[in-house]
Amino acid sequence: GIGPMKGQFPATLSHGLRTPLPSILGFLELFERRTLGPLNDVQTQAISVVARNARTLSRILNNLLYLQEVRSGDLRRTEVSLHDVLRGLLAEFQHAAGDAGITLSASLQPAAVYHGDPVGIEQAMRALIDNAIKFTPRGGKVGVILVDEPSRAIVRVQDTGVGIPPESQEKIFLPFYQVDDTLARPYPGAGLGLAIVKHVVEAHGGQVSVRSAPGRGSTFTVVLPRSP
Repeated sequence: GIGPMKGQFPATLSHGLRTPLPSILGFLELFERRTLGPLNDVQTQAISVVARNARTLSRILNNLLYLQEVRSGDLRRTEVSLHDVLRGLLAEFQHAAGDAGITLSASLQPAAVYHGDPVGIEQAMRALIDNAIKFTPRGGKVGVILVDEPSRAIVRVQDTGVGIPPESQEKIFLPFYQVDDTLARPYPGAGLGLAIVKHVVEAHGGQVSVRSAPGRGSTFTVVLPRSP
């Protein structure tokens, strides 16, 4: 009947969508490394374009499938060091920020261990930092701040980017929402990152908010309450 199918469909869909991508990306990497033979300049450029778009597709797909998991309420709580998560992500994003001509800085208090879902927390923090870098022009700055308080942990991601119009500031946390076509066009993605942030944070009993203005950057604030 329909009942069993509803439970099986996401898992079947997830497997079906995930399976082809590793082989596609694997063969593209072999081409990029010239393992399968030499390439001329036109072929090299074509492979580079295909590989870049395949990786974008992979990120979108992973975000879509992860959002499905979060919505199902499947959290696995354990001890998480927010300090270590953010420090690892900052190291991971330094190269991308440098390539984009953006200064990435941090002020991280050595927060006490937080009881939460480590995968979800990392995905949410990654989405916030990625979003800030993506919408900050060359020469701009992105800062990550972690404040440790007895009853809660606060994470702020600040940028000097393009900013968000007031009428869009509630909608940006909806899946697939883009501020507008003109703004979104240079930035590949499906508008899932901030939806993941909202669902993960709220699943932990927390809140996410944004303070922004067009041309004046944005500050995203995540408040995660500690378990009583």
